[in-house]
Amino acid sequence: MNLPESESQYAEFKQSFGIQRVLDYFRKEGLKLPVFENISAGFMVTVFSESASEDESAKDITLQAKRKKKRISKNELMEIIVDVCSEKYLTIVQIATLVDRNSAYIKNELIPELLATSRLTRLYPDAPNHPNQAYRAKK
Repeated sequence: MNLPESESQYAEFKQSFGIQRVLDYFRKEGLKLPVFENISAGFMVTVFSESASEDESAKDITLQAKRKKKRISKNELMEIIVDVCSEKYLTIVQIATLVDRNSAYIKNELIPELLATSRLTRLYPDAPNHPNQAYRAKK
């Protein structure tokens, strides 16, 4: 099996293996969403053992409604990113998966602005290009 190496291959891979169906199932059951991430040897799925709280379910419903729109404003998308990064550090790929947007756009356009305005913080602040770099909402 050939694993995805580019963003376009990842999008095809995501669809062909039913990742969207898995996410839809978790939403339907009120479970905390799993996180899909590319790693050097393939991909990794993080599944959480607890069911989603009412707040998380409400956030997920709001996020789902906003994602159904074909276009949302840049500011609205940045708010969503800050919201999904409020609990823990997330990588670019995790953020892109959760907000259903291209990781290159997230990395090159939104993350720098969110860092500059101090809305996000880096896991490795002294190494911006760290291979395991992740981001969290500033408290």
